[in-house]
Amino acid sequence: MVKQKSDWTWFIMLLLVGVVIWGGKSGWFKFTVNIDNNQTGPTNLQPASSGPEYTNCAQLCSLYDYSDSYATSSTCKPGEALTKYGYPNQPSLLTCCCYNEAPATPDCIDSDGDDRDTVGHVTYAGETYTDKCLEVGQAVTEYICVNNRVTSKNWMCDYGEICMQTRSGGHCIPAPHVWHPGDVVFVGGGAGDITGGTLPIGANLNLADYGITTDGTCRLGVKLTIDWVYATGTPTCTGVQGMEGLKWDFYDSSGLEWTQIDTMPHPPVTYDLHPETHILQWDGVTPWRGTVSKTLGLPACNIHYNYQIEVYIYDC
Repeated sequence: MVKQKSDWTWFIMLLLVGVVIWGGKSGWFKFTVNIDNNQTGPTNLQPASSGPEYTNCAQLCSLYDYSDSYATSSTCKPGEALTKYGYPNQPSLLTCCCYNEAPATPDCIDSDGDDRDTVGHVTYAGETYTDKCLEVGQAVTEYICVNNRVTSKNWMCDYGEICMQTRSGGHCIPAPHVWHPGDVVFVGGGAGDITGGTLPIGANLNLADYGITTDGTCRLGVKLTIDWVYATGTPTCTGVQGMEGLKWDFYDSSGLEWTQIDTMPHPPVTYDLHPETHILQWDGVTPWRGTVSKTLGLPACNIHYNYQIEVYIYDC
């Protein structure tokens, strides 16, 4: 006689089938992703129950913004993320190494770009190419990078420039000025009122700012044009006209070089100081300068003065 299954047996079998169907719909058997990044990155992540199923490492790694990947059995290189994909508590369906490829180092490196006024160097394939002056004409050979490869072009220097070849390389520079006798190096002037004390005129006249050198090839001269009047007309201050006036001083690099005392107002007068009458030294460092002061400093004598300083090439 065959013994029939009890009602409880059928009930248990139906219950198990229902659990399997319900569990499948509820995502009990969806895949799981685990990422073990050796440096930085997400870890122990699971996609949503409705997430896609992955079939290769490229798909899996792109999920976490990695650009490159390869399959592995267990380990990755330093800096790469070990990524596993599969059922919970089951052997992984995919085991991947995820990483981002480092940007390639350019094969061609230019230190100055396409600049003929700067000495530049191009490094390419282990060799160094340095900008240089052409043997003929005022031009420079400029090495540059084009499409990550070294090339060169010849540049003519601008008008008024020359190509200077140095130990570092060649580049265009302004042509040195050639001075001639009579060339004016500096012109300056001013005016003001003085009631007492000493005022600077032509202060800090640094001749180096105007391209003058101290190599001894040229000597300098100075023309000083000066005048003064009482600011209120006929003086009303204490004292006698002719006793109160102005004292003019001019200093070169060695110190006081020229002094003039004007006791009476007068129209502009020019004094020419040059090597035949004055040394007028310049050490290349100490600026030339001038001062104006009242001779007596009597009260209420307000004097208005004017001056002009012109430095010129006396001879070369």
